[in-house]
Amino acid sequence: MEIRKALYLVLTIGLIIAITLYSTGLILRLTLIEWRVYETLFFVGTIVLIFTPVAMLILSLVLFIKNREIYNTAVVIVLLLLIAIGIIIGITLRTKGL
Repeated sequence: MEIRKALYLVLTIGLIIAITLYSTGLILRLTLIEWRVYETLFFVGTIVLIFTPVAMLILSLVLFIKNREIYNTAVVIVLLLLIAIGIIIGITLRTKGL
């Protein structure tokens, strides 16, 4: 599979899943008063939306390694490390209450 098509597919599927979760949550919010499952759908939709680019980076890393594209592999590794550092800093600051 061509790299662009694979990345396009991952981004499209992630976006469709997130939109579906948001839409379902909105419909439930407008129709159900007592049942609060819509909050979970909004949360999961947000998580899917946030991690879709990460999934794209992981897929591109695998494809670049497979195609022996060293420069692109290094760039993706740096991006994934920056994302990991950001997540670690965010979790650390949140647990310390800052």
